Amino acid sequence: MSEQNLRSVSLSYSEFTRLYFLTRELNEFPAERLQGFGCDAEELGDLLSRLRSARRKSKEYGEASRLTLVFSTALPESDAAPALATDGDTDPCAAPAHMTVTVPASVAQWWAPAAHWILHAHSPREMSLRTGYSTDELREALETLPDY
Repeated sequence: MSEQNLRSVSLSYSEFTRLYFLTRELNEFPAERLQGFGCDAEELGDLLSRLRSARRKSKEYGEASRLTLVFSTALPESDAAPALATDGDTDPCAAPAHMTVTVPASVAQWWAPAAHWILHAHSPREMSLRTGYSTDELREALETLPDY
């Protein structure tokens, strides 16, 4: 892998969605608490914007079967625009087979630890009510993230 692309992670659409809802819960905590993980409000907002954009685009075209998160120091100019691939299907209305979402490499350092913390900050019932997923489902999706 090049120096610019530190790591990539392939996810099912379901895993991606669970990560999105879990990550969105980080907004509920004061910025000071998140800074302990190396996360600032601007970077969290950027990550959520990228994830939200990918979910919206995937729904618009039909859910992608796989999504790849690329942790990179070289971010695309259109900062939150996910790239779609249709695996040879030229029908513009066809669901994308694959979507790539580029996120800042620095996110890899704090995303998993902060998300693990959020899982433990709430009871399993509270997490289920907040995200629509069980703690086990969220933890399973969380295991796909790089752990630095």
